This record gives sequence, structure tokens and C-alpha cells, in this order.
Amino acid sequence: MRESSLEVVRGDSVLLPCSFFTFSDFSSLNVIWTLAPFSSPKTPVQVIVFDHGQVIKNPSLIGRVHFTGLPFSADIILNDTQVSDGGIYRCMVNNPPDTADPGVGELLLSVLEPPSLPVCEWDGAIDMGGSVRLSCSVEEGVPPPKIHWKKVTPEEISLPINMEGRYPTPVRSSTVFVNLPLR
Repeated sequence: MRESSLEVVRGDSVLLPCSFFTFSDFSSLNVIWTLAPFSSPKTPVQVIVFDHGQVIKNPSLIGRVHFTGLPFSADIILNDTQVSDGGIYRCMVNNPPDTADPGVGELLLSVLEPPSLPVCEWDGAIDMGGSVRLSCSVEEGVPPPKIHWKKVTPEEISLPINMEGRYPTPVRSSTVFVNLPLR
């Protein structure tokens, strides 16, 4: 393996490299790619196989996975990556009558997902001296996004409330600034 780990953004394509060296011709070449997904690492699944000239793909990956350089390379390309594609990929190459044990390489693939917009809410008494509970959550994102809070001065931003005392819809922002005037 030329790489030990790779990152890709969900929806993009990624090349998973696997090189090998053999003294034999390619008539008996066997290449097996498997994935131990993060969601179930003890249950690896077959991704794609090259066996005696025939390519067999996992049905769920048809149209998304391809060998790129057979028979000289066991590299594969994975298109339209999904978060579920993340995990440990293993490439096993065997080419009888080579007498060496099959070569096995491992590669960790992380599929990053941009975070969704945070949904932020607050409740409580906004009167002077009152207590307010602030909360923000993000439904999607790999790795999970971190939310940071910062107290600002009244000149920087005001509390989102209109003159009738009604509250607007939840604030949607990657950074939340809330001003609670203290006197």
C-alpha cells in the first residue's frame, strides 16, 4: 500500500492504491478487496474481486467501484463516496505459482461529510437577572462539528427578540453570539 490512510469528502471519488510484484504471468492473478466498515468492523464485506480474468463487484457498489490498472496494478477507484464507505480496506493479491504467501495491505478510508447548519434555540426569562438556557445541535457532519460559545459586548450583537416579545425562528449559524445585558 502506498498510503496507510486517506480522507475524501462525501460525493467525491478516491483512488485506493494497491501495488504488487510478481514473477509469474497474470493468468492466475487473484485480487480481493474487502472493507471492514466503521459501522460494523467485525463484519467485513467483499468490495471487488479479480479472479482469473473476471471482475466481480459487490452488488451495492456496482457503478461506483472499478479497477484502474489491472493486471499490472490492483488499484481501485471508488466514486460518489458515501459515509458508509468509511472503514478499513484490505487488498489481497495472490498469483500462483508464486510461492510467497498472498500479499495483504490495509488502508483506512475516512469519508468526511460537511456539517449541516446548526439549529440553535433558547428558553427562559430574558428579563434583567433572568436565566436563559442556550442550545445548539447539528444533525450531520463527519467528523462531528464542534460548537463554540462566546460572550460579546452589547455593541457587537443584540439578543434576537422583537418589540412584541415574540421570538424569531431558531438562529442558524456556525457560530452563535448571544448578548445578555448585565447591569
